Amino acid sequence: MKFPAKVQALKAEEVSKSPSYRSDVLELAMMFDYCLNPKRTTQKRWSPKIASKVRTQRHSLLRFLQFSVATWCRLDAAYDFSVDPSRKQWDPLAKAISLNPANRVQTKKYRPVIPAPRQIVELFRDSDGFFVPVKSVRKAFEAMQDELCLPRDRETGPKLIRRSMANLVRPMLGETQWPQGKLMMGHQKGDISDLYAPARPDYMGLAMRATEEIIDQIEALAPGAFTGASPEITTAKGAVNV
Repeated sequence: MKFPAKVQALKAEEVSKSPSYRSDVLELAMMFDYCLNPKRTTQKRWSPKIASKVRTQRHSLLRFLQFSVATWCRLDAAYDFSVDPSRKQWDPLAKAISLNPANRVQTKKYRPVIPAPRQIVELFRDSDGFFVPVKSVRKAFEAMQDELCLPRDRETGPKLIRRSMANLVRPMLGETQWPQGKLMMGHQKGDISDLYAPARPDYMGLAMRATEEIIDQIEALAPGAFTGASPEITTAKGAVNV
C-alpha cells in the first residue's frame, strides 16, 4: 500500500543561496589578459620563450572564455560545442549556434539555438573540431582566480562568466526585452519558427548586439581577446594547471 508523500520537494532557489558575485567588463577583460599576456607574480620576469609557452598552455582557458562570453552557455555546453559538420552545431550561413549537438536528447537544462556574435564567427573559421579543446578548465580557472584575487567560497568559478554576461546585458535590454536574455540562457524556449530567423530583432537580435558591444569593450581593454592569433597548442603540456 502506498501513502502520499508528506514532504514536498522544494525548488533549488528555495533551498540554496545562489552566488551573488558578478564580474564587470573590466574584470572580464582582465581574465582575457591573463591568458594573452602571462606575467610571473614574483619579481623575476619570464623570458619571452617561457611566456610564450605559458600563453600556449592557457589557450584552452582563452577558448572557454571566448565561447562563454559569446553564448552565455552552461559549462557542459561549452565543452560540448564543435564546428564538425556531423554534429550540426554550427550553421555558417545563418550564423547560428546550436548548443545541443545532433542526436542528443534535450534535458531540463535546455540548450537553445542562438545567433552568433560576429566576433566569434571569425574564430570558428580557424577551428575544425571542438572549440574548447579540453574536458574541463576548472583547474586553470582556479589558478586565474588566485592570480586575479577573485573571491572564492563558491562565489566565482567557471559559471561566473554566464552569470556576469546575463547581469551585464539585462540592464542594456531593459525588462521589456529581457525575454531575449532568457532565450539565450535556455530559461525560455523559442517557437520553432524562430529557428529560421535567429538574428531578427524580435528573436534574439537585441541580446546578440548587446553581447557584441560587450565583446568590443573587452577587446578594447584586452587587445587580442577575440582577434589575436591562436597559438600552437601541440607542444603544450599541463595546460589545465597553468
